Amino acid sequence: MGKILEQLGIYGIPETIENSILASLTLGDPALLIGAPGTAKIDTVQMIGSALREQTRRKFPNDPDKWMKFAIYDASKLEYEDLLGIPNPEPMRHGKMEF
Repeated sequence: MGKILEQLGIYGIPETIENSILASLTLGDPALLIGAPGTAKIDTVQMIGSALREQTRRKFPNDPDKWMKFAIYDASKLEYEDLLGIPNPEPMRHGKMEF
């Protein structure tokens, strides 16, 4: 792949990292960025999310439900329940897990 983020105006991300980010976006799975403090992890996600949101806003100007949504979490301060919610006990009685 490579160079797709440059088309969105985002430069300086190595191709291997770009491929991982794009795979995460394509599959709808979360991406966990790990690195030392100050290495622009949050800035990178903010730029990608903003660029993709702007693209979807232009493509679907009258349908905000189709605009890309994203969230940034600081995993060092995150609790399990913050992401998934609290388990609902009623479905658990039937062998299902819902949050």
